[in-house]
Amino acid sequence: MVGAAPWLTVEELTRVAFERSAVVMLNEARAGARYCPRTRRVGVAMVRAAHALGVRRLAVESITDDELPRAAKDLGWSVHPYEIVADWDRMTREEAGSTEFGQRRELAQAQNLAAVADGGHRVLVWCGNGHGGKDRTDDWSPMGWHFPRVSGVATFSIDQTLTVDWPDRGEARPGLARELSGVLAPFGGTAAILREDMTEDPGAFYDAYVVSTDNAFT
Repeated sequence: MVGAAPWLTVEELTRVAFERSAVVMLNEARAGARYCPRTRRVGVAMVRAAHALGVRRLAVESITDDELPRAAKDLGWSVHPYEIVADWDRMTREEAGSTEFGQRRELAQAQNLAAVADGGHRVLVWCGNGHGGKDRTDDWSPMGWHFPRVSGVATFSIDQTLTVDWPDRGEARPGLARELSGVLAPFGGTAAILREDMTEDPGAFYDAYVVSTDNAFT
C-alpha cells in the first residue's frame, strides 16, 4: 500500500487538507442506522484541528444531535444542512432509491454546498460513504464530483472506509487492517496517508485515506 512515505496523524492531515483547499470533504462509514464509531471520532478530532486553523463552518446532510454537530457548535461554529429539499414522506422506497432521484439528489447537495462555501469560506463537509468521491462511474456522479463544477472550487476529499468491517459484507479490503497493524500502532491504531504517497493507486475518488484497526460498526 505504501513505501517509506510518512503516515499522518488526523491533525496533520487536517492541516494539509486545508492548505490545499478551502472545502474539505470527510466521510463516515454507515449502513442504514448503523455506523462505524471510529469514523465519527476522527470527524470530531478533525473539527477540533480545523478550529485551530480558523475554520468555522461545518456542512452536514441534515442537522442532527450527533457528535460532529455538537462538537462544532460547542466551538462556536455555524452548522449548515445541505440535503436536497424533497417530500420524503410521500416518496415510495422505490422512488427514493431510484438512480434518477439519486442523481438529482447528488447535484442538489452540491449546489447547496456551493452556497455555504460562497465567498471563499472554509468549510468542513461531513458526508456518508461515497458521496464525497471526486470521480464518477458510468452510471453515478457523486456530490463530490458535481461540487467543483457548480462552485468553481476544487475540494480535498478524504475517505475513511478502506478498512471498515461492513455489516453483512465483511472487510472492505480483507486483511488490510491486519497488514497495517504494526504501522498504525504508534498512532493509536488510526492514521492517514495521502493518495500521492500510496504505491498502490486506488483511483481518483479521494485525495487521502484514513485507515485503522478499529473498524467495527455499532
